[in-house]
Amino acid sequence: MMLWLVFACTQKVPPGLGLIPSGETIEAPEPTDPAAWRRWLLGGDPLARRLKRPALVRDAGYAAWAGLAADAESDTVWFLEAGASGTASVPLLRGARLAGAETLLADLVGLTRWLLPLSEPGPGVLAAPRPPLAWLGTERADAALSVLERGVLLGWLGAPDIDTSAPAALLSEDAWARLATTPAGRLLLARNGEAATPPEDGARVLLDVTAFALEEAAADSAKEHEALKARRVVLAATEGEDVVSTRLARALAALTPAAPNDDAAGMALVAHAALRWRGRCPDVPCGGFDRIDQLKAATRFGRQSAGLAAVWRTIAWKGAVDELWASWERPQVLRAMDRIVELAADAAPRELDRSMVLRPGPDAGWILPVTRAVGGPEATSKEGLFRALYGRVAVEARAAALAAPGNAGALGRIERRAHR
Repeated sequence: MMLWLVFACTQKVPPGLGLIPSGETIEAPEPTDPAAWRRWLLGGDPLARRLKRPALVRDAGYAAWAGLAADAESDTVWFLEAGASGTASVPLLRGARLAGAETLLADLVGLTRWLLPLSEPGPGVLAAPRPPLAWLGTERADAALSVLERGVLLGWLGAPDIDTSAPAALLSEDAWARLATTPAGRLLLARNGEAATPPEDGARVLLDVTAFALEEAAADSAKEHEALKARRVVLAATEGEDVVSTRLARALAALTPAAPNDDAAGMALVAHAALRWRGRCPDVPCGGFDRIDQLKAATRFGRQSAGLAAVWRTIAWKGAVDELWASWERPQVLRAMDRIVELAADAAPRELDRSMVLRPGPDAGWILPVTRAVGGPEATSKEGLFRALYGRVAVEARAAALAAPGNAGALGRIERRAHR
């Protein structure tokens, strides 16, 4: 009788008042406010690896990412990222690449698909390929992940109009302290501080060191080399042997706190990119095929940072081509080859495949794709290669002279000599 009474007295529980089934959680509803929506989308991860799937995209900058399928291959992600430059979709797509790479830590060949914007190699097999991550200067998968993490943070800094409040708020939490202390993390946090004027000392140091580095790149004659050597001896007494890197680091430290100012943020991006190119960044490994993209991002923050970025592009091109020439038939040629591939990939990544960073030397199979990627003329010989490469140096120097007329003298010398 008692049992019958228990069942007879049961009533239907009103919706929302029932117990939550074991192992299930109630998802927060998708916000309608754009700022809250951006926070909700990240799901607590500033590296954008575990994003929510929204019913409606409430920020136009996220449109390219919204077209990404959950099971997309690396080629699709790279394609979408290339078309989304300067938008908030870039850090989200880079987060997808990071998530894909994290599943391949035991497969370094597979890992490179998420690290390099290059196409799939053909069926040919190299007789003596280099290790998969040799171009990065490491064989550690965790080092490769650090490169991808930095790429996500820099993606948030791809343009001045990207709303960075959501990832910056997460970076300020203790759980993300490791990322918050990196140059990109500091810059992202500072970007969300109070508006400030770019410090004159930081801007001046960056302008001066850029001019000095450009003179180094432009020096081709014995007289010019001797003059630079004498200047370095004097400066080394107070600034150490690597004067350029010392000054770049000083400029980055001074400019970062003023990052709410667009000019300061752009110049800080230039200083950090230049340190990475020189292999002297504090967030090693300094490599990664996003260094030129970082300079491109800096151009969106103001005229001064655009001019500086153009000069450093020229420095990178001239230095890499000179290095390739000087190290031909020497072991050091591999480092120069990797730099050339990175630079060429900025303009035409699909002209190059991933075997370009595996080849043990600059053979015809390496030379032909490079000359195609830099705009030709196509060649398979050493002479034809350098004709094409120095032609590209001249193009970069001419563009930089327009963007940074104050450096036109050294840039003009680079252009004229590159045509010889």
